[in-house]
Amino acid sequence: MKRICCTVNVLIGILIISCQKEPDTVAVESVTLDITSVTITEGRTSKVVAMISPENATNKKILWTTSNSDVATVSEGIITAVAPGSATIIAKSDDGGKKASCSVTVKAALIPVSGVTLDKTSTSLKADETVTLTATVSPDDATDKTVTWSTTDATIATVDDGVVTAKKVGTATITAKAGDKTATCEITVVPTPVTSISLSQTSASLKVDETVTLTATVSPDDATDKTVIWNTSDNSIASVSNGVVTANRIGNVTITASSADGTKKATCSVKVYSENPESGGNEDISIEDWD
Repeated sequence: MKRICCTVNVLIGILIISCQKEPDTVAVESVTLDITSVTITEGRTSKVVAMISPENATNKKILWTTSNSDVATVSEGIITAVAPGSATIIAKSDDGGKKASCSVTVKAALIPVSGVTLDKTSTSLKADETVTLTATVSPDDATDKTVTWSTTDATIATVDDGVVTAKKVGTATITAKAGDKTATCEITVVPTPVTSISLSQTSASLKVDETVTLTATVSPDDATDKTVIWNTSDNSIASVSNGVVTANRIGNVTITASSADGTKKATCSVKVYSENPESGGNEDISIEDWD
């Protein structure tokens, strides 16, 4: 009887075990990523999230790989930018059936400008003269070394890509800017001086009440102030106004044309005589040019 009971129990156990089913395995149907491309600055990180379908997949483990570890590495979806370049990050289901990828572009880290210097900090020019300023940006490997130029007064001096052109007498400041750093050069536009004055005549003989017009030529042509100041050594003998000499009475007189600053002069000797040649005569008059 014991044997019968034991056999029945065994049979019942086998029946129970045979009635229990192995749980079904749910395969991964697809892997997707929340982003398919990303740009990261060298030295920084970015996270990509992998999503598995269906949600009740049996094995939801993801294996991460990179196509170029010299450019970007990946660990559990965390992408680390190593060096400028391109790489592809791949998320693959553990069963090896499904995968998704993300394109990674690594850009160089921004290196800011630390300083700007100019080869000149001040200079003098005459009107229409030019000077080229050279800007040096530090450090040598700064990401953006673009230099922008400006002037405080374009009527005095203009600047184009470092080339300064003097316009008129005065002072202007030229500024070179790179990033948030600047350097300046003070431009002083000085007058172009008169180098000489010459007269159309260096001597003249006039009768009383006669006139003669003297023309003054100022050199150089681009002199800043070409004003001529006229004087006579004796206004009672001959007067002068804007180069027009008027004989007043018998005698000898010197007419002088001077530059505005008085540094350059030219003269004309004038002899005034009466209607009667015996009273004055027409003697030769010497001429002096004063520099």
